[in-house]
Amino acid sequence: MSMEEDIGAMQQQMQFLMFQRQNFEMQNDEYKTTKSRLADIKGDIFKIEGPLLIPVSKTDAEKELDEKLENNAIKIKALKKQEEQIKEKVNEMVSEYKGKQ
Repeated sequence: MSMEEDIGAMQQQMQFLMFQRQNFEMQNDEYKTTKSRLADIKGDIFKIEGPLLIPVSKTDAEKELDEKLENNAIKIKALKKQEEQIKEKVNEMVSEYKGKQ
């Protein structure tokens, strides 16, 4: 594989990681919105489990959302770190490539 191909492959990998991170960030936005709306609900609360609506307590629903937010935050942090590592490697390769020309 040539250096140009290596750089292109790494850039594609970085774009994929960015896409994944953005998806997790959008999920977190949805979870935060749901959690804020949950505070205003006075009646029964249900969650979707496959094709079923399952009743849950407000506390359990909030706990589940908090866990999802926390898990996504960990994933987002890991993806950002991977993005930075790849970005640094691409920059090194580009500098090396330019030095050879």
